[in-house]
Amino acid sequence: MAHLRIGNQTITQAEIVHLLAGYQMLPQLCRLVIIERAIAGFELTPSEKLGVIEQFYQNNQLTTPEAQAKVLKHYSMSLEQLEAVAMRELRIEKFKQATWGTKLESYFLQCKSQLDKVIYSLIRTSDAEVAQELYFRIKAQEQTFADCASLYSQGQEAQTGGMLGPVTISQPHPAIAQKLTIYV
Repeated sequence: MAHLRIGNQTITQAEIVHLLAGYQMLPQLCRLVIIERAIAGFELTPSEKLGVIEQFYQNNQLTTPEAQAKVLKHYSMSLEQLEAVAMRELRIEKFKQATWGTKLESYFLQCKSQLDKVIYSLIRTSDAEVAQELYFRIKAQEQTFADCASLYSQGQEAQTGGMLGPVTISQPHPAIAQKLTIYV
């Protein structure tokens, strides 16, 4: 049975799962194992490997053998494991492209109305004469939009100076949403 030694404490295999769960690290481990399985078939060319490892070392200040050795010791990993970490992001990118690359744009366009969010200002009143008077006051800069909204709006926006949002573009009344899509 394998043991893990941390300082003067010895942890058994059975205790590792319990500790991972207790420290809320088990979901992260499961996620990473699933990702590794998904990208297993995506290999990098020798030049891609070299480039991504070199970039990883640069980004993490691991350009000297001493710096690399220090990280390897700190994380108790081999050089091969460190290089696998360096290559993981590019392999994930290859997986994404192979899995969703051609479908992504159409999916985005399909879901765009649920993803676009807007912030807009509104004064809600049932009196057309009041609405027209407020329009002229704001246009003539006699009063600010926020002041008018706070004083005359009949909806929840009265508390925010007329501001609503961020909300998805599909949430406002369709007539308002249509006007707002011009600016999105």
